[in-house]
Amino acid sequence: MTTPEVSSERASVEIRTEVVNEGVASVSCTLVSSVTYADEIVFETKQQLSIAPGESLELVDCGLVDSPQLWHPDTPCLYQLRTQIYRLDVPVDEYDTSFGIRWFRFDAHEGFFLNGEHFDIHGANVHQDHAGWSDAVTRAGMARDIKLMKDCGFQFIRGSHYPHHTWFADECDKQGMLFWSELCYWGTGGPKVEGYWTSSAYPVRDEDKEAFEASCLLALQEMIRTNRNHPSIIVWSMSNEPFFSDLEVMNEARTLIVRLVEESHRLDPSRPAAVGGAQRMGFDALGDLAGYNGDGAALYVDPDSRTLYPSTAASSPTVRVNMRRTTGTEWSTIRAGDQERRCGAEFITEASFPIWAIWGSSIITGFAQCLVQVQVRIAWHRTADSCARRRGSCAEIDDGSYRHPDGWDG
Repeated sequence: MTTPEVSSERASVEIRTEVVNEGVASVSCTLVSSVTYADEIVFETKQQLSIAPGESLELVDCGLVDSPQLWHPDTPCLYQLRTQIYRLDVPVDEYDTSFGIRWFRFDAHEGFFLNGEHFDIHGANVHQDHAGWSDAVTRAGMARDIKLMKDCGFQFIRGSHYPHHTWFADECDKQGMLFWSELCYWGTGGPKVEGYWTSSAYPVRDEDKEAFEASCLLALQEMIRTNRNHPSIIVWSMSNEPFFSDLEVMNEARTLIVRLVEESHRLDPSRPAAVGGAQRMGFDALGDLAGYNGDGAALYVDPDSRTLYPSTAASSPTVRVNMRRTTGTEWSTIRAGDQERRCGAEFITEASFPIWAIWGSSIITGFAQCLVQVQVRIAWHRTADSCARRRGSCAEIDDGSYRHPDGWDG
């Protein structure tokens, strides 16, 4: 489901349906697509088709919605699509899809816009596991987590750092939460010891590389194909901190990011392809958006044409926070053991609006260990020159061209 043209007056809806004949004989059938809102039919389309045994067809239908009910975190309106296959006027298969009608854009100078209006994002990272459950999280648990975020005043979640269950996106749709969906290509700091969990994000052994890249591409394809109809999802993210790779394979790590970005564009050109955790080694120049973790907000206090989504601010995952909303130049107090300091202008400058950050090892502590509000400057789309640089061969990347303005080179 896509909505290539949307306004408050009218929306065009494009429906792409894959039909597969798993039988041993050719079949003539009718494809019926019905769109409803609040149990009222909005429009319906029909197509006759003949499909050979083992053949897969992609069919395209279009319809118009007058005065659409737009999806928004404050008003998460959802439409329903029922897709049915009929043979001799008898339904033989059907599938229901929930979707929303909305449009958005990122602007390097003005920020994020949703349904034509400027929208200040207040967001947080949420991991996919729960204490005592690991990855076997119940649907009720996912719904509870998202409600906790809404109750805190958030309207954006970064799914860290793995594709979440499709039910998570369902709940984001229903509860009105923007969602950054992220792939599981990620690295972590620490000694790069092969076989240990802090080993190189990109494999160092030649015999592992082909299988690793194929696995990343397959995971990306599955993440996008299973979640692409969710209106809550506004970003596909390729990674988290892939720069935690051995220097000998860093160029291959970047090349893989470029492949993933291109595949994301092929599968879903309607959403930007981000590079999460991109604050080192030139990774921030490889996608449409970039996420700067940890000290990234300090390294890039003025990102210029770079993109910025900071996932953490100025402390460690073990802090306790006296949380309160802040306005103007007021800052929240961060407590770390008996130490106390303020996250202020010495850390992030030229703030324009508040965004929230969250950390936590949920396997150990449950929902989160730390919650803190910081103020940041957000810049989104890059210049045409840097986009052209991204499309070039990674073999031509000069690390020096991505150095921090103060001379840091990773």
